[in-house]
This record gives sequence, structure tokens and C-alpha cells, in this order.
Amino acid sequence: MDIIINVDNLTPEHINNFAQLIHICNNHDQIDYSFEPEAKHFFLYYKEDKLISAIYLFAPFSEEAEVYGFTHPEYRNQGYFKSLIHSVKKYVHKIKISTILFPIDSQLDTSLGVIQNWGAQYDFSEYAMTYKGDILKENDTLKLIKSEKEEKAFLITLTKEAFNITEEEAHQRYDEIFQSNLREHFTIYKNSTMIGQIGLYVESTSCYIYGFGIINNYRSKGHGKTALKNLVAYAQNKYPDKTITLEVEVKNNNALNLYTSCGFVTNCMYEYWRITPNKLP
Repeated sequence: MDIIINVDNLTPEHINNFAQLIHICNNHDQIDYSFEPEAKHFFLYYKEDKLISAIYLFAPFSEEAEVYGFTHPEYRNQGYFKSLIHSVKKYVHKIKISTILFPIDSQLDTSLGVIQNWGAQYDFSEYAMTYKGDILKENDTLKLIKSEKEEKAFLITLTKEAFNITEEEAHQRYDEIFQSNLREHFTIYKNSTMIGQIGLYVESTSCYIYGFGIINNYRSKGHGKTALKNLVAYAQNKYPDKTITLEVEVKNNNALNLYTSCGFVTNCMYEYWRITPNKLP
């Protein structure tokens, strides 16, 4: 019997099945996707008791969702993934998502041709990078202090400036950050002055750096490099068995040069393809 499950939260058994499916797809396709614990919604296609296709949505903003899909190699090109996409279409229409992004490893990912046929258009690209440098020690010239809700106004102003998002989206982002058990968010202090922010998203095998920004008056003075190295030192000490990763837009040469100078190396490049939900099959 074929069953499609459409849920906000997964049982431990579903999580295990999903992780196994991703592992099988990664090995077959020579890609490196991972399970997203903070995903917003899940779509699972079971054939008998076997998970053969699955999708999760990651929605960092209220009107936009990233779609990550996986189909067992033995069950591809048989309509199972398309059936899940049909469920995704109905769900995103219900919750008023207006645009969808598909992250694609264009060199290896076999799904690119499929989403192009649906009408997806290329939007932007990011490098996935991993830290390969030395063991670091924290530099006392800057302090990374766990962000408090009292600092939210500063963080929202900085986020709007650094990432070009609306105030509503920034508020939503910090509501989720302060509620998350997987995120460690830091305010960057120069003496007693707040000058930036940086975050660490802790996954099962890696620590992902996100939300890094320095206010304009303190840029181009070496503070970004010091703050980044301090966070790497923190992660190395607290999570010694986890890799340290980040993503950077391909066109952001300043950030790319900073990360490279601090010991990060590029693993692969992901293309983001955008589509409106009404174009999905």
C-alpha cells in the first residue's frame, strides 16, 4: 500500500527513515545534503513500510520556502516525487507562501532538469565552505556574548541593514532564534559597545555559522575577522568532534576573501532556482 504523510513534526521512526533516505541519495549522487531539524513541514511517500521519497520545507521567511527533496535511486522517474510536489503545492498555497527556492548542486544533482521543465528560474549561487585551519584561541579585543531579548532592537536594525530584509521578517527571524534549542546567537561587543552579531546552528555532525554582520562604522577594521575566529575557537572548544561550516553568496567577494583568509575552504556550489507555487505540477 502507498501512503503519503503530510506533517509538521516527525516521529523518531520517521526521522530515522528520512535520515537513511538522505544517506542513500548522498552516496548514490555524490552530494552532501543533510537533514534539517528546524524544517517547517514534511512530506513522506511510503511504499509498504519503505520510505521511497521525501520532501522537507525550510521557511526562514514568512512568504518564502526552500524545498529539499529526496527520492530513492531505485524509485526515480516513476512519479513518486511529483506526487509529493503536488502535496507541497496545496500546502504552500494554504499557508500563503508566494515563492519557492530549490537549492541544487548543479554539477551532480539530477533534479535540475526536472525543475527547469516546471519553469524554475535561476536566482543566485552560494558556496558551501568548511573550516580547515588551525586550532584557535579567542582574542580578548572583542567579546562574543550570548544575545538577550533586550538587544533585539539592535539585532533587528543590523539584520535589516546587512541582509536587506523587512522589519517583519527580521522580527520573525529573532522570535525563532530565541525559541530554538539548536541555535547559539551572539552579540559582538567592542568594549561595552554592540558592533555586530554572529550565530552558530548546531547539527548532529556540524556547526553552521549564520547571521554574521558588523555595523557600518566598525567595518574594514579587522573586527569581522576577529569575531569569526573567536566563534571558530568557541566551536572548536565546545564541539570538538563537529565540522564548522558556512555558506556565502558567490558574488560576495569581500565575505569570500574573509572566510578564505580565516581558514575556510570551498566544498561545492549550490544554485538556487526560484519558482512560484502555481507553476508546480
